[in-house]
Amino acid sequence: RYIGAPFLVYRSCCKISIRLYEYCLEAGIKIVDMNEFRQKLIDQVEHELHSVENEWEANYVCMPSNLIEANDSIFCSANIELITKECEFIVNRQLEDGSFVVPWQWWTEYKEFEIARNWWKTDFCIKNMRFLREFQ
Repeated sequence: RYIGAPFLVYRSCCKISIRLYEYCLEAGIKIVDMNEFRQKLIDQVEHELHSVENEWEANYVCMPSNLIEANDSIFCSANIELITKECEFIVNRQLEDGSFVVPWQWWTEYKEFEIARNWWKTDFCIKNMRFLREFQ
């Protein structure tokens, strides 16, 4: 649930399942019992979202923005308090230049880390601004 590559792969699988559900609804495709699929997704997202805010900054934990992308999401109403807290967290973490801190280091002398850090800062900016635009 928290550490490294297995977590990232699992989170990606959750996102793929969510997109599959949304696509099936939109296309009118019923490959499974859609009500059961919906409930399983809701239960899984509820289980995965990490509500301990002071761990958001330093640990690989699942935050609302990792799985909830739109305010009409089936996950929104049950997690609105957590979504609001993440919006506050994002606003409070933004640096003066508009970027966000990359909360990890490679602890090496690789100069490529600085290039990667700038890529991550850009990625954080795009994801965080989309989340704020959607939920603030």
